[in-house]
Amino acid sequence: MNKPSIFSIIITYHPNNNTLLKLAKALLGQNIKTIIIDNTEESYIDLPPEVDLIRLQENKGIATYRKEISQALQ
Repeated sequence: MNKPSIFSIIITYHPNNNTLLKLAKALLGQNIKTIIIDNTEESYIDLPPEVDLIRLQENKGIATYRKEISQALQ
């Protein structure tokens, strides 16, 4: 498979696991690199291994995650 040229960054807080899994699979099926930043205190998210999952364990708001997004894209 070719290296993805499109990235998707999804920031979650108490996500619906079934919906998130469907979204991740749909993005991967289109060769889109998928990064999920989960800021739920404690959660279990079952995702394909191709998805990068960053667990932050607290909700700081979306503006705070600019640094994490920049690092994930490097």
